[in-house]
Amino acid sequence: MIGKFLSLLAAFLVAGCVTNQQAYENPLLRALSGKDGNAGGEKEEITTEVDVADFMVASLAPGASPDRGTLEDGIWLQSDEAEQKLRTTGNRVHDEKLNEYISAIVCKLAGEYCSDMRTYVIRTPYFNATMSPNGMMQVWTGLLLRVRNEAQLAAILGHEVGHYLRRHGMQRIKDVTEKLNALIFVQLATAAAGIPAAGDIASLVAQGSISAFGRDHEREADGYGVVLLTQAGYDPREASAVWSNIIKEREAAGESSNYSLFAATHPPSEERRDALKVLGAQAIEKLVHGVAGDLGRDRFLEIILPLRAGFLRDELRVGDFKRTKVLLEALLEDGENPAEIHYFKGELYRLRQEKGDREKAVEAYEKALDEGNPPPDAYRALGLIHKKLGNMNRSATYLSRYVQLAPNAKDRLMIEHILKGEVK
Repeated sequence: MIGKFLSLLAAFLVAGCVTNQQAYENPLLRALSGKDGNAGGEKEEITTEVDVADFMVASLAPGASPDRGTLEDGIWLQSDEAEQKLRTTGNRVHDEKLNEYISAIVCKLAGEYCSDMRTYVIRTPYFNATMSPNGMMQVWTGLLLRVRNEAQLAAILGHEVGHYLRRHGMQRIKDVTEKLNALIFVQLATAAAGIPAAGDIASLVAQGSISAFGRDHEREADGYGVVLLTQAGYDPREASAVWSNIIKEREAAGESSNYSLFAATHPPSEERRDALKVLGAQAIEKLVHGVAGDLGRDRFLEIILPLRAGFLRDELRVGDFKRTKVLLEALLEDGENPAEIHYFKGELYRLRQEKGDREKAVEAYEKALDEGNPPPDAYRALGLIHKKLGNMNRSATYLSRYVQLAPNAKDRLMIEHILKGEVK
């Protein structure tokens, strides 16, 4: 009897699973055929115009909302309440140019669903973006430091748009609810039969299936991201490059592929990199007939570079110096404003305070000066270090230059007191 219960549960929990690669490729197949990616038969003529409405499951028209009183309506109401709080959260980034820039990319990807989505840039120093069922998208500043151009940023935003178009949030909640209901039934039945261990096994099966369901959603959203990326005129190969960046940072920091709970409901980064590399090449060949799209690097840098220093300060406050050092090396290799990056390397050593870090900090600050146009704070840092070392003349030279370059600095009076010898 119990064996039948467990067999039925296992069959129910794994129902509908697809192969990993198929989950990535289904969106492209759907775009090419105008049918579900699982459908057989002849494909229709290839087109470069994809109707995003075709991506929807039980589609809502643009501007529509769920029927009142339904489970999805309740979920939207909860998301609306969360969004109301997010609008006034203290770590929301209000920079007008940045917000307009990201919203414009989302609209470019989402087409007629543009007005259904609202983007919020959140000052959080980790690589992440999220999409709520009601169209609320969050973009974390740690993500903006870890993409190298507009196409890479659009790959992540397109992924989130894919979540919305496919209503993954609703699908996931429905899946969890159904599986937990089935689990309760099995646990009650096994307990009544005096076999509690069977209920524990069923619980593990359910947890694993729920996580697997989430991973398939991520794969599908990655696939839609590539399709939307290509149709918007970007180079879809940059979707794979994003994960190459993340893997490089993780490996250099000595972290495993399952370093966080994030891995439980997301495919491994290596899998995503490899699958998206193949998918990107397919999209170029089949959707745009071999014409690679735009990277948008100059547009991206024009918006991000003026804000980068603030985002890097947030990274340092986390105190994960190994990971931040890898990020700084990657940005230095990228070649944009190296003086700023050398300054932050100096800050990393100053804050880390391991053996030899003072000397490394001085070297990094001096490299910032050598590059030209360094942040004024580089002079301040060198001035204070040389003061501690008793090199008063050199200290005065650097601090004087700092006051000259940053006349409105909050600590100007303190620095002027040091220069007058009033602070020892």
